[in-house]
Amino acid sequence: MFTPPPPNASSPSKRFSLKRRSNPATPAIPTIDQLTTCAVTGDIPTAQLLNLDFLDLNSFDKHGHSALYTAASANQLEFVKYLVTMKDVKFKVDVDHPIGTGSVNGGTDDGNTPLYIAALNGHVAIVQYLVAEATADVNKTNNDLNMPLFAASQNGYLAIVVWLMERGAVVDAATVAGYTALHAAAHEGHFEVVQQLVGVGGAAVGKVNVLKKTPIDLAEENGHKVSAH
Repeated sequence: MFTPPPPNASSPSKRFSLKRRSNPATPAIPTIDQLTTCAVTGDIPTAQLLNLDFLDLNSFDKHGHSALYTAASANQLEFVKYLVTMKDVKFKVDVDHPIGTGSVNGGTDDGNTPLYIAALNGHVAIVQYLVAEATADVNKTNNDLNMPLFAASQNGYLAIVVWLMERGAVVDAATVAGYTALHAAAHEGHFEVVQQLVGVGGAAVGKVNVLKKTPIDLAEENGHKVSAH
């Protein structure tokens, strides 16, 4: 005779789950945002826990930034080295990859490279590593045709200006608006940079931008006494 189960007994369907479980030995593919979060603080141990085998290291996070760009911007030299020297991954880091290209996340789209942002922020060691060890292009332009030399000159980072010039940076390269590195340095009153560009690099002091302004014009308009010699 069939005996029904007690009222409070669990049915077999509740005691045994047929749901497929993921294999704990196979980690999920992370997002680029997880990697860029590590890049901001230089957190290599956490990054090493991520399954980066099939993650495109040149893709962009929600800000339109790559992991290398983020690390270079945050002055995280060891993380930069970690990314550049990473092996056994399908998508290796491209050191000249500009940010924003192909981004669908509404991020920055100015085409800056990791080298450009490092020069702009005065991160000497990262600039040196990217060029000397990772063979980054010192004359790579962004969307406005700005180069790393322009960025360093604009913010008065003499050591970076000297170093880039010694490695082939084009001194008189002009932006879309016709500004050269000398225009940028003179506009901001960075006298030592002006001396380096003119005295060593032979920068053209008479070159005009789209507004027909020379570097000397810009210096005088902003109250800076900059000699042409």
